[in-house]
Amino acid sequence: MTGELLKAGKVLKEGQTVSFYIEGEPEQYTSRIQEVNIKSMVVAAPKDSEGEELQIQPLAEFMALVTDTECRYTFPVVFERQAKRGKNINVWYVTKPEQVKRHQGRDYVRVRLDHTVQLRLVDDEGTISDPIDAQVVDLSGNGLCFAIDRVVLTGTQVGLEIDNIPDLGPVDVMGRVVRCWPVNPEEEHPIYHVGVSFGELPRATVNKIVHYLFSVQRTSIAKGVLEGGWKA
Repeated sequence: MTGELLKAGKVLKEGQTVSFYIEGEPEQYTSRIQEVNIKSMVVAAPKDSEGEELQIQPLAEFMALVTDTECRYTFPVVFERQAKRGKNINVWYVTKPEQVKRHQGRDYVRVRLDHTVQLRLVDDEGTISDPIDAQVVDLSGNGLCFAIDRVVLTGTQVGLEIDNIPDLGPVDVMGRVVRCWPVNPEEEHPIYHVGVSFGELPRATVNKIVHYLFSVQRTSIAKGVLEGGWKA
């Protein structure tokens, strides 16, 4: 992972959206920076995909991500402790890094969506499956994750049709499966999350997707404030 190193104090600000993740894992947990101190930060306690606050032990290590209009910035943090602010808001205290790594572009930022996608799987012989409607887990400017009731092999080509993005008609794009993992492996009928990397999309289309995703993220954050808590 390459990128320019910058002093954290020039990048990290109160009110910024921040996402926490473990490198190599698909999940991201979105929160917001509430306070930046000399050696630590206070953030709203992130929640998992079920809406439950994460329960972790002190000294757990995460990667964190913040973005601005042109770039994204990543940095490691260590969870120190959880505390309560006011009646309804739990917060995390995490370490503040000395430096953050800057990366150009924001296309990869993933946002959870309540959308469906129609997909067609293409096998090694070029045979195209019948259309399959699947639930979108999250979407970015260069890929998406969907839920399905079967294993889809890494490298499989997928034709995707995505609807319901404002200012865009249906988005048709070919993609390639880059990961497939079970989310409930102990169940009799497991569900799999399938990560797909998009092929070529016009830059204008990517920009509209990214603009829409950040509007969704801002709405989710505002809703969390109104309800007295923060949503992942």
